[in-house]
Amino acid sequence: MPKKKKILFVVWLLLIAVAVSFYFLFPEYFTVSAIQTGLQNYQGPLLLGYLGISLVRGIFFIPSTPFVLAGAIIFPNQAWMVVFISICGVLAGSTYVYFFTEYLEVEKVFRKNFKARFEKVKKGMTKYGLWIVVAWAFIPVVPTDLISYTAGVTKMPYWKFAIGILLGELPLVMLYVFFGG
Repeated sequence: MPKKKKILFVVWLLLIAVAVSFYFLFPEYFTVSAIQTGLQNYQGPLLLGYLGISLVRGIFFIPSTPFVLAGAIIFPNQAWMVVFISICGVLAGSTYVYFFTEYLEVEKVFRKNFKARFEKVKKGMTKYGLWIVVAWAFIPVVPTDLISYTAGVTKMPYWKFAIGILLGELPLVMLYVFFGG
């Protein structure tokens, strides 16, 4: 593994370790009463924190659904803001994966191990990519990261990919926010 990838992996592990350590070292911040008080007293900073978490979540390959639902519950009077922040987070996470495929050299692995399938998938993405991304992003049980990898590896134009993610995810996010929270 190249040195840059090792460093990135170690940083990623350290961030997870810090988050887990904080949970165990300061359990008083995670009680129901502490959370309720914090939610009431710190709406503005919490909204900014929610935005930050939504934008960073994709780096850790964490699904967006729990965060969208949490936003709907925590900010019930700001539903449209939650929709906007959630969509920004979904687009950011999908964008990270789309562009990281090149950095992680995923295409080489696909071409080496799945040459015939790769060419078939690339042909399909070239012809129907936008609609494949829309359909995939709309299905809540399949990870959006997978279609993001596929779009990145097959060199689908980014603008088509982003529009597909937006068209597929927006109805789901709105359902989660307005009916799931």
